[in-house]
Amino acid sequence: MAADYLKLNTTTQHGGEFWAAVTQLRNAESQLVALKARFEEMIDGSDYTMLEANTDLSAGQGVQAYNLVAGAVAGLAAVDIQQLIARLA
Repeated sequence: MAADYLKLNTTTQHGGEFWAAVTQLRNAESQLVALKARFEEMIDGSDYTMLEANTDLSAGQGVQAYNLVAGAVAGLAAVDIQQLIARLA
């Protein structure tokens, strides 16, 4: 059974590192969601030319960059970061 509450001592090395990692994960998630939205504004169907031009990517790399960001967003969506943070003290 999952714990409803995790008592975390952030003054210890490992507790502090754990909290820092969770915080970084939360920040990364919000940045990647925003980046994905901006990327999608630059994509016209299957044309990634504007995305490539605005991010200084070589021709053909726009779809790869978008897929990396979209995959990261999807992976992070599977983790309930806010729930994890709510359980920490």
